[in-house]
Amino acid sequence: MKLSRTKIVIIGAVGVVLLALYYLFDPSEAGFFPPCPSHLLTGYDCPGCGTQRALHALLHGDLRGFVHYNAMLVVGVPLVLAIAASNMLRRRYPRFHSAMNSNYVIGFAAVLTVFWTVYRNIFPPFC
Repeated sequence: MKLSRTKIVIIGAVGVVLLALYYLFDPSEAGFFPPCPSHLLTGYDCPGCGTQRALHALLHGDLRGFVHYNAMLVVGVPLVLAIAASNMLRRRYPRFHSAMNSNYVIGFAAVLTVFWTVYRNIFPPFC
């Protein structure tokens, strides 16, 4: 699937607006950010809980707050970006694409996600 320039511009503009919102407003205080449906239903933190607050902290240069709100992002974001890059560059770098989409990488991501979900619900934040 190839994205047209118009779609790329629209996606980029939406991304800039969202980043501006997360920079200007603290999700823990502003009432218009969506709450985690998983946390609302179960009372447990999902692997993504805290991502909005972590993004706000990161945009303000608060690395300690970023890790405090969701430490999984330190590993998860680069991994997702690498997988996305491998998919976009699959024709030019087929071995990189195969490696990043291998059962080992996918299994690692799945195990890490399950571990993080269990860990964060048993132990309090470490920051």
